[in-house]
Amino acid sequence: MAGIGPVIGANLTRGAETEPEEDAGRIDRLDAETGPDARFWPSPPILPRVWPRPVSPDRRSSPLPLHRRWMSDIVHFGKKAHVVGGNWTINVGQVAAARKMRRPPIAWGAIWVKAVALASRRWPELRTAYLPFPWPRLYLHPHAVATLVVEREWNGRPAVFFDQVKRPEMLSLAEIDLILRGLKRRPVESVGGYRRLIRFSRLPRIVRRPVWSFALQWSGWLRSRYFGTYSVHSFPVRRAQVMQSTTPVSFSLIYGNVNPNGDALVQLMMDHRILDGLTSHRIMLAIEAAMKEEIVAELTEAAPQPRA
Repeated sequence: MAGIGPVIGANLTRGAETEPEEDAGRIDRLDAETGPDARFWPSPPILPRVWPRPVSPDRRSSPLPLHRRWMSDIVHFGKKAHVVGGNWTINVGQVAAARKMRRPPIAWGAIWVKAVALASRRWPELRTAYLPFPWPRLYLHPHAVATLVVEREWNGRPAVFFDQVKRPEMLSLAEIDLILRGLKRRPVESVGGYRRLIRFSRLPRIVRRPVWSFALQWSGWLRSRYFGTYSVHSFPVRRAQVMQSTTPVSFSLIYGNVNPNGDALVQLMMDHRILDGLTSHRIMLAIEAAMKEEIVAELTEAAPQPRA
């Protein structure tokens, strides 16, 4: 049995069957050249040398631009939030009729911002945030802070920016509309929230992510101050809707176009750790009631009266 190993090793190395005397001589020469352990292992196959293919000039990689950096940060922390969504159809025919009486008409974004803020007086869940660190807890902000999401042209590309409006329930529709128009028309670098996004996105990721984490997951005041207690988005595309969202905000409302009969599709993204499905339905009823009561009343009072 002691001679089986050397014979097998020689056969594997040389790849042929030989006589015992010839095997012994070849084994001695193999040990002298490569060492006694080499005969027990097969020689590695000789592979043809493969040269790398030339890279096409159309293929290239580049660092993330700044506006994709802050979106990647939002998606990163949005994945940590347990966000679920739902669709509601709300009839805003009365609001649409009262809105036509204003010249210029109030933007729908301003109307939705104030309607949610008015509902937050009755439903504190709209001002609540879940904070996981340093221990899981719920933070209730004393007032509503709306985050307005706006797409702007910046550096030759479309970019998504956002800024906050404090206490929108205390502002008039005209004031909120003026703020929203400024976010859409003012130079990008002249808006404080936009400058903050650009400034922080210039930092390396190893610095940005801890700053975002502290503001979103540790401090309820910073979270409400810089990210809002709720956000309002517009998706003015007919026969289309958002199917998924990775927003880190606890409550997000996405509104679309208003149909001729007054129906509007509204999508709600909510943090399931704060409220449940039936609670979100009651909140949507409160928003609809605010639209039909306070919003309609304010639009009607501000409308110019016909001359006698």
